[in-house]
Amino acid sequence: MEWPQATGPDILKHLLAEHGLGGVDLSRILGGSRNLGAMILRGERNLTLAHIRKLAAHFKVSPELFL
Repeated sequence: MEWPQATGPDILKHLLAEHGLGGVDLSRILGGSRNLGAMILRGERNLTLAHIRKLAAHFKVSPELFL
């Protein structure tokens, strides 16, 4: 049986939900504007390498999860 491939945004949404966090919290973690987290979650903005490093450190996971 094959499992569907989870994308970086899918994993990010799962981690946020698991920790009870939302778009504003994501913006705070990334150190961006208040709208940045919501824009990323809606797919309007992509994660940058700097964002991925911050998320990996915050959630204590491998940066490769978000790629």
